[in-house]
Amino acid sequence: MAKILIIDDEEDLRQGLGIILSDLEGYEVVLAENGRVGVELARSEMPDLILCDIRMPVLDGFGVLAELQQDKATAAIPFIFLTARKDRNTTRTGMGLGADDYITKPFERQELVAAIQARLNKLEIITSHYEEKLESLRGNILMALPHELRTPLASIVGYGDLLVQNTGDFSSEEISEYAAAIVMAGERLHHLLENYIIFAQLELMANDVVHHDLLRQTYQAQPDEIIRVVVQGKTAVNQRHVQLHLQAGSVTLPMSNDYFLKIIEELLDNACKFSPDDSTIEIYTAVSQNRFSLKVENSGRGMTPEQIRNIGLYMQFERRIYEQQGSGMGLVIVKRLVELHGGDISFASVPDEVTAVIITIPL
Repeated sequence: MAKILIIDDEEDLRQGLGIILSDLEGYEVVLAENGRVGVELARSEMPDLILCDIRMPVLDGFGVLAELQQDKATAAIPFIFLTARKDRNTTRTGMGLGADDYITKPFERQELVAAIQARLNKLEIITSHYEEKLESLRGNILMALPHELRTPLASIVGYGDLLVQNTGDFSSEEISEYAAAIVMAGERLHHLLENYIIFAQLELMANDVVHHDLLRQTYQAQPDEIIRVVVQGKTAVNQRHVQLHLQAGSVTLPMSNDYFLKIIEELLDNACKFSPDDSTIEIYTAVSQNRFSLKVENSGRGMTPEQIRNIGLYMQFERRIYEQQGSGMGLVIVKRLVELHGGDISFASVPDEVTAVIITIPL
């Protein structure tokens, strides 16, 4: 049964609520006599829902909610205010801090239980949704990784074995061709392993406040120049027509050189991979309202709304129809990098016509 933390300085009300919710409704109940004790119990007991008075000594209800919202471990706990005050300013303050509901004293038992159950049901739905996404993530990684490892390894071993077993039977041109195939497979394998390592590092940073803050303290100057260098240096891009519309100038980004390069490389790789060879890729940058924006646009397959929603689950869309290389992790890493730096990423796509990936990062 769900655990409920009740924070109220009125002992009779606190004890009465405890009896109603534990003895009559079957909830596990934890009681706190003031806001400071309530914060400590919220962190140690990790309740499923918190009922909290507003006017209390030591620390009032607004202070309790503000402290819990600053802690990732407690920020998502449903929070309901119990108060004799219900005016617009009070409600606006509480909702602005992240409260889920208000119940005005005096209240009926049915009203209280209904409000609690509604919030717990919503929490259960959200939890179930994320568990489904996590299970899908596990399945997609388990399906993609073995294939993506075997394919380049098979090329390396196969061509290497041919060269070892038939050294004198091949011309210099054939040896050069097989060696080039081995190098290409090795580069593909290196890229795959690099992406999985970067993903693991980013997930660790996302849950480490210190490293998360340090991430935003590294700066990279002149992204427009970096984009030009990447476009010129990537063999796959040089074989395609790329139009640059770079208007960011000498802006400085709160992002390391390596991470910004990773974003550009992955977006360009995807644009090349999923568009016709004779099509044009367009790259735009700009600065507006103290935010840097980057857009990479290409024609080709595009994505459906459902496929866009599933970015983050490491899915290779329509692989049975379109053969492709890669684990599907590139866009996921881009999305994660942008979000860790306080930015946003969006996708605009018309299937079989055009796709645009737009990122914005605060300066």
